[in-house]
Amino acid sequence: MEFIDVLIKMEIDPQETIRRFCQNEAMLKKYLLRFGDEATYPNLVKAIEEKDHEEIEKCAHTLKGLSANLGMNKLSEKCAKIVSAMREGEYDKLDTLFPEVEAEYKRLNECLEELK
Repeated sequence: MEFIDVLIKMEIDPQETIRRFCQNEAMLKKYLLRFGDEATYPNLVKAIEEKDHEEIEKCAHTLKGLSANLGMNKLSEKCAKIVSAMREGEYDKLDTLFPEVEAEYKRLNECLEELK
């Protein structure tokens, strides 16, 4: 599958995201391929298991920014909801918010397999 086709499948705006990477598709691809190996998501899972709300907020915020920079807007928006919930002390919302993040994260990584 072509690189642009994978971006579209991932629901990434190819023009906007490639522009953000100074029209360098190779650089974007490099960072996308590193996404699955990045420690933020596993750290978020661990923080949730440990009910460490401060660490949950930190990891969700980091993942929000990382995914936004890569054009993964759905994941970024879902992470933003976790950040807001943690800041508002609405910890019980994690039960519904995190499964949405988890599903989107897994979907994106499945798509990324096509780039390898």
